[in-house]
Amino acid sequence: MEAYERIIEIAPNQAVSLNNLAWLLVTAPNEGLRDKARALELAKKAVALERSPVFLDTLAEAFYANGFRQEAVKIIKEAITLETGNTDYYEKQLEKFYN
Repeated sequence: MEAYERIIEIAPNQAVSLNNLAWLLVTAPNEGLRDKARALELAKKAVALERSPVFLDTLAEAFYANGFRQEAVKIIKEAITLETGNTDYYEKQLEKFYN
């Protein structure tokens, strides 16, 4: 997490680092490290820079963690439409967000 923080300090528009830090902040096994509000902010910024399925998945996960299920469903559906390969993971995410 510290490495991503430093990268973002130096290059605030580095989409991969924004996305990866957002993912860690929303899914860290140690709940004490989680910051779902900041994760949502970072994920939104990453997606604004690049609308890739991976970044959209992080944004959907952050929406879901913050209680915005409808937004999570909408965003993961976009990831599914943009994914050119295997969509199994994203479909499982969609199912999780529905339930």
